[in-house]
Amino acid sequence: MSGIILINNNFNKDVMVNSIFCLKCVKVMQDLTDDEIREISDSVEEASYRAGEVIYVPEQSQGKIYFVREGEVDIYQKSINGKTFVVSTLQTGDIFGDLDLSSEHKMNINFAKAVKPTKVCIVDKVSFMVYLQKNPRVAMRIIEELSKRLGEAEEKVRDLAFNEVKIRLLNELWRLAMKFGREESEGCVVIEKKLTHQDLANRISASRETVTKALGELEEKGFIAYNNNRFIVLNINKINTTL
Repeated sequence: MSGIILINNNFNKDVMVNSIFCLKCVKVMQDLTDDEIREISDSVEEASYRAGEVIYVPEQSQGKIYFVREGEVDIYQKSINGKTFVVSTLQTGDIFGDLDLSSEHKMNINFAKAVKPTKVCIVDKVSFMVYLQKNPRVAMRIIEELSKRLGEAEEKVRDLAFNEVKIRLLNELWRLAMKFGREESEGCVVIEKKLTHQDLANRISASRETVTKALGELEEKGFIAYNNNRFIVLNINKINTTL
């Protein structure tokens, strides 16, 4: 008697539905139809990461495009002596990975780490480049996003080159308030992201001790407060005029 092989025809359908749902979370693709997204959905893989788990080191990101489906990701670099510098923090819908759209093969120098439990979609870069050729509006949105990030990165570089720690810290708190802030009252913004002194140090390339001292001075001057592991910017307008 020959064996009977049962095939679950719903399996591939479920995978495709998940892939379409995943890609619909991506900011640059949110208004595309299911048919437009289906063109690339077969190439999508999904992965989950625990808080603090490294998603990739530079050589592992080559040839892969990542999308944050759920969670939060830090993109960071490391100095020769192992010091961490956080370049940006990405949220649901953001894109990262091997984003060099030129024909040159440049090594990505960034690391990526899950800040909290995170799910990502992963697409082979070659497949995605073919898809972009057929969908130029998505390509334009990615270029716009990369241009925005480049501007933010250049701003951070200027900070590191010309500003003392206290000013770099104020700049970073202002950026965090703009991205993660919730306004409680006029000019008072709660940064809805838990941050330790070491986290802030990693974001402005300073030591934890120096950041702790600078935070104390800013608190004394009425710029910020700290409660339940969250920073409260007491006067966003005052910071803006100071900067």
